[in-house]
Amino acid sequence: MRIAVKLLGACCVMASALLAGLALEQRLRCRWQLMREMRDVLAFLEKEMTHRRTPMEEAFRRAAADCHTRLGQVLTRAAKEVEARGGRPFAAIWREAVDGCLADGGLTEEELRELYDVPAALSNADTVMQQTCMERCRQRFEELAGEEAEIFREKSGLCRRLAAAAGIFLVLLLL
Repeated sequence: MRIAVKLLGACCVMASALLAGLALEQRLRCRWQLMREMRDVLAFLEKEMTHRRTPMEEAFRRAAADCHTRLGQVLTRAAKEVEARGGRPFAAIWREAVDGCLADGGLTEEELRELYDVPAALSNADTVMQQTCMERCRQRFEELAGEEAEIFREKSGLCRRLAAAAGIFLVLLLL
């Protein structure tokens, strides 16, 4: 009976260590996917807002429908606030939406700063300038997505292996 309890405890410790490693890996993957998706959303919004002249809130809703990360929530929330026409500046609406939906996203200061700079590209009155700003912003998110992809490739396997090693260490320590 005593050995069975120890084995069950060892299995629980090992499973929790492996799940912690998978959670770290998932967090890295989410950051990479968010940057990649923001790049794609900016390309979509550029076409919608500059070529088709779609209103911002409608373009945001269309873009949010294709999102697979929490960026869809940011776009939906921003679209609702823009549609409400409360008289607030778009930069404040966007910042509030980003803070509300991505607060626990584990983003770096640089990534948050780039997300906060998006309104400058989206709310320009001159179409040519808006297109230029959106292109520049999209390229920056392309760079960030590349950096995050590299970080994910480097650290994802490491997270799993270290979690397994920590689980084995704890099992041996507790036995």
